[in-house]
Amino acid sequence: MSYPNERALLKDCLGSLARKHRLPEDNLAERDFQYLSEEIFKSSGIQISNITLRRLWNQQFQKTPQIKTLDALAMALEYKSWHEFKLRQHQPFKLTQLFRPTIAILLVVILSAFVYIRLDQPVMDNISIKPRQESYHGIPATVSFDYNLDQYKANSLELNLSKEPIYTVKMDNTKDFIAATYFHPDFYKVELSDNGKTLKTTPVHITHDGWHTAIMRDGCDINPVQVASDDLWNENYLTIDDSIAIAHHLGMENVYFSAFSISNKKLDSINLNLLDLELSLDFLETKSNTSCHVAEIVIRGEHGDLKVPIYSKGCHSASGVIAGEVEMLACSNDLSALTMINESQINIRTDDNYLKVAIDGQSKLTVPFSKELGNLKTLRIIFLGPGKVALECLKNA
Repeated sequence: MSYPNERALLKDCLGSLARKHRLPEDNLAERDFQYLSEEIFKSSGIQISNITLRRLWNQQFQKTPQIKTLDALAMALEYKSWHEFKLRQHQPFKLTQLFRPTIAILLVVILSAFVYIRLDQPVMDNISIKPRQESYHGIPATVSFDYNLDQYKANSLELNLSKEPIYTVKMDNTKDFIAATYFHPDFYKVELSDNGKTLKTTPVHITHDGWHTAIMRDGCDINPVQVASDDLWNENYLTIDDSIAIAHHLGMENVYFSAFSISNKKLDSINLNLLDLELSLDFLETKSNTSCHVAEIVIRGEHGDLKVPIYSKGCHSASGVIAGEVEMLACSNDLSALTMINESQINIRTDDNYLKVAIDGQSKLTVPFSKELGNLKTLRIIFLGPGKVALECLKNA
C-alpha cells in the first residue's frame, strides 16, 4: 500500500490500533483513549496520554509527532519501531514470497527447534527467586531478592516486581542477587517470567503505619510524590485537592492521580471472603485537564483481589471489576450502576462467594466468584484527579 504522506500513514496506524482492540476507528470516547493509553504503555513502556491520543486521532497537530510517540504506536502493533512499520507498509507483497523457504531450510528450522526443546529445556525445580524477608516496613522500601537461574538459558527473562503500577526489570542469568525499591505500600506478587510466561511467583508485603498518601503523575507512576497524611485531614476525611497538587509542584495542565493506602499486618485478621467494608467517597472539582472522575477501590488479599471502580455520572473508563478469578472489563460490561454524583457511602461485602456493592444503601452490583482470597493485606483507593475518602467500617462480615 502506498501513502501520500506521513499523516496518512499515521491515520492508518491508528486505525489498525483501534481494530486490534475492537474499538471504533472514529468518535472514540474518553474511556477508549484511556484504555489505549494503558495498552500502549504495556506494549512499549512509553506513556502517551489520552489527551495526546485524542489530538492524534482528530488530526489536531501541525508537525509530525515526536519519534518516541510514533515508536510507541508501532510497538503497540508489534513492530520494533516506527521505521519498521513504515517499511512494512511500503513493502510490495508478492505471492511468491510465500514459497521462498526450501525444504532444506524447513528441515533446519524443525531440527533447531527440536534441539532447543531437548537441550535448552529449563529444570524448573532448580529455578528460584526469593525475597530475603517476607515483609518490609516503611516507604521507601528496598527489597533484596536472591535468585538462581543457572539451569535456565533464555536471555528474555524478566522480573515483574509490580503490575499496578508496572515495574519490570531484565534479569541476568550470571548473577544471583537483585534489589528493588518500592514507593507504594502494597502486597505484591513478584513474577519471574520468560516472554510473558510465568515461571515462579513470590509475595512481598510492603507495610506502613496508618494511611499512606501520594500523588501520582499517571496511573503507572512507580515513584509518586509522597504527601504527609497529617496535612490532609479535614475532619474525618483525607483529602487531596488541586491546592495540594500545586503545593507539590504538579501543575494543572495534566491529570494527576490521588492515592490513599492502608497496608499493615493488622489487616490479617480480616478474611477477604467475609469482608464488610464501608467508605465515604467524594469527587472534587478540579482545574486539571480531565472531564471524568473515577475512584478505584483495590482490596488485595493473600491469594486474590477485589477491585471496584466508582464513576462520576455519564463516565466510565478502562477500569473494570475484579472478584477473585472473575474480571468484568468496563469496555465489554455495563457498569453504569457504579456511579455517584455527590458524596456517597460505598459498601463492599463478600458473602457466600458473592461480591456485593451498594451505593448509599442501594444494591448496585452482585458478582459470583469461587476463589479463596485469603486474609486482607492492602486497601487502596486511587482517584483520577482530586478526591476525599473516609473509612467508616472494615471488619469481617
